[in-house]
Amino acid sequence: MRHCKFMHLGGVAIILVVIMLGACQREKALDPDRQEIKTRCIELFARLKVNDFRISYENEFPYLKDRVDLSEYLSAKMFSQPAPDSLEGIQLDSIKVWGDSAYYFLQLEYVRSDSTYLTYPVRNRWYKMDERWIKPTLSTMKNQEEFEEEIRIYWEAVKEKQAEEANNRAGGQDSL
Repeated sequence: MRHCKFMHLGGVAIILVVIMLGACQREKALDPDRQEIKTRCIELFARLKVNDFRISYENEFPYLKDRVDLSEYLSAKMFSQPAPDSLEGIQLDSIKVWGDSAYYFLQLEYVRSDSTYLTYPVRNRWYKMDERWIKPTLSTMKNQEEFEEEIRIYWEAVKEKQAEEANNRAGGQDSL
C-alpha cells in the first residue's frame, strides 16, 4: 500500500512538471518580442543568402542611415567580397531578451568550397529601436546614443532661442 502511495505521488509530480513545461512553452510561443526577432532573423539570413544586402541597411541604427545613403553603404568593402562558403541552413537555438536588447543564439550551417560542412555558432545582438527589432551590422549603440544626444542638444538650443525671442518681443511691447 505504501508503495502505491509513493508511485501515485511520483506520478502527480511528473504530471505537474509536464504541465509547468507546457505552460512555459506556451508563454515563449506567445512572447511577441521573441517572435519578431525570430521572424526578422530568418528574413535577414534569407536575404543575405541571395546577396540582398539592403536588409543590412534596413537593420542599421538611424544615425548611420542619416549620414550614409544606401548606395554608399552598399559600396562598403564587406559587401563586395565574395563569400568563401555557402550558407545552407540556420538552426535557431534561443533568444535572451532584456528590455530593449536581446541576444539570439543560433548555428549557421555552411557548405565549404571543398564540399565539407561547417557549423558555426553565432550570437547576434538585437536592439529595439522605434518599436521594432533591428540587428545592426556597421552601426553601434554608442554612436546612436551620441547621435540622440546631439539631437537633444539641438532641440534644447532651439527652445532656448524661441524663449529668448519671445522674451524680446514681450519686452519690446512694454517699452512702447
